[in-house]
Amino acid sequence: MSEIATQCAEEHAKQAEKLLSFAPFALAACGLYASSLYSYLLFHTLVEIFCVFVMLAVFLLSWNSRRLLDNHYFLFIAISFITSGALEVLHTFAYKGIGIFPGYDANLPTQFWIAFRYVFSLSFLAAPVFITRKVNVAATLTAFTVVTAILISAIFAGYFPDCFIEGRGLTPFKVYSEYLIIVFLLASIALLRLNRKAFHPRVLSTLILAIVSAMAADAAFTKYISVYGPANLLGHLFLFLSAFLIYRAIVVTGIREPATLLFRSLKLSQQALKNSEERLHFALETSHIGAWDLDLVEHTAFRSAEHDRIFGYAELQPKWNYEIFLEHVVPEDRAEVQRKFSLATDRQADWSFECRIRRTDSELRWIWVAGRYRSTASGGLRGMTGLIQDITERKRAEEALQKAHNELAKQMEQRTGELREKEVLLKEIHHRVKNNLQVISSLVSLQAEGSTDQTVRDVLQDVMYRVRSMALVHEKLYQSADLARVDFAEYSESLLHYLWQAHGAAAAKVRLTLEMEPLSLPVDCAVPCGLILNELAGNALKHAFRGRNRGEVTVSLGSIGERTVRLRVRDDGVGLPSGLNWRETGTLGLRLVQMLAGQLSATVQVNSLEGTEFEIIFKQRSS
Repeated sequence: MSEIATQCAEEHAKQAEKLLSFAPFALAACGLYASSLYSYLLFHTLVEIFCVFVMLAVFLLSWNSRRLLDNHYFLFIAISFITSGALEVLHTFAYKGIGIFPGYDANLPTQFWIAFRYVFSLSFLAAPVFITRKVNVAATLTAFTVVTAILISAIFAGYFPDCFIEGRGLTPFKVYSEYLIIVFLLASIALLRLNRKAFHPRVLSTLILAIVSAMAADAAFTKYISVYGPANLLGHLFLFLSAFLIYRAIVVTGIREPATLLFRSLKLSQQALKNSEERLHFALETSHIGAWDLDLVEHTAFRSAEHDRIFGYAELQPKWNYEIFLEHVVPEDRAEVQRKFSLATDRQADWSFECRIRRTDSELRWIWVAGRYRSTASGGLRGMTGLIQDITERKRAEEALQKAHNELAKQMEQRTGELREKEVLLKEIHHRVKNNLQVISSLVSLQAEGSTDQTVRDVLQDVMYRVRSMALVHEKLYQSADLARVDFAEYSESLLHYLWQAHGAAAAKVRLTLEMEPLSLPVDCAVPCGLILNELAGNALKHAFRGRNRGEVTVSLGSIGERTVRLRVRDDGVGLPSGLNWRETGTLGLRLVQMLAGQLSATVQVNSLEGTEFEIIFKQRSS
């Protein structure tokens, strides 16, 4: 409640100060009006002298602080004031009734007035350009001086258009000029609004009010017929208000609060720096990182509260130095810390290290420290600044991770050894199975050679081929680095060449064409698929080309989809007998093909229009 009351009191105080600041204006305006009742010439002279005084004050303030200004808007306005102010002075001295310029009527001061207002309004219109740009003071001052001199010369030489005719009043040129000046001032307000971030809100609002008052004065100056008339009086009261507001916005603010007006960018930069420091402090605090700075010239040390908390202190210690730090470092790490610190000092390079410390509560902790050296203007060592962080939990996590890694590596090494032993054992099994099948094949071959019955010889020969096809699978596995899969294209080529050699003269007249894609099959697919290939190729050699001198057997192998295999065995022989249902035939070979296809869950399609073609399609199984 007390804070709310304090804020309310401060707000009331500000409102009261604003009201009091306009009290002098109200009193002066009343005094001016009273003077107009006594003498309008006195009233006019006082208003114009006050305007000239404000322009002079704005120039003196901006000119003497020009090297420090970060917003040259005010400097540009000030230069225009000090030069074009001569037109305002001449307007005052040439006013009807003063008598300084004999032989001239009310047209002369009105011409000076319009010339001054053109320069005034165009200056406010162009000034926003210099919010972010620097004014070339010499060039700008020269340009305004030349323009003012040309206008004065044109007026006295009679080249400037008439603005007031006695007995008739204002000329169209003067009226239209006032309206054009109002447009210029309105545009300057729009530009100020677009660049409002470059001004303090109070200064901006006061400036805009001053320009609006100037517009009201120019509007009033389009209505009078006599230079002493009420419209002229009203216009000069608005002119007085405009000058007072400019005085409040620039002169008073520039003296009382120079950072608000003249050095606003510096103030904003300081606020941005403060905000940045607060964000950095918050980031360091939430991440539990301590900051420190050591000045080796002043022998002072700065630390954040988190720095001392890392060492176990509840509050910042009154004294801290390198020796106190070393006292906390465990004896086993001190030599290495001193070596790294000395090496970094000699090289004056960025440095960092990790070490263990003993906190004030005797707890052992790991810390990470990093630093950077600061140099003097002459290149000497000024001091160091850096960061410190408690990394105990990270170290514990690293140790746990390393322990788990070592345990996993040990288990992997053990399992790898076991796998190598099993691999050797599996290779040996494949080798022994192959040898045993070759022994069986040899025994069957010997039995066939010893038989005088050709039918028995043929049957035994087929058995030998089948045993050879199975032995060849184990031979390829024994030779392969992959003990689970067989390169079936290579296997098929070896099997078929063996069959062609084994059939001798019967196969010599038959050309073998292979269309094989590189394809590997798991063992449980390779064995039945190899037996199917053996049966179909053997049948083609024995039956497809009877009574013919030559023929061709084409074997193709490939994938037709994801994990789907197609095996084709095609011959251009005599084809299957008409009306034969191969699925119901009693021959052992075709029955084996059906059985083996069932093991593979394969589909078998037969085409015997031109020769015979068997197409076997099956899905690979996971190895």
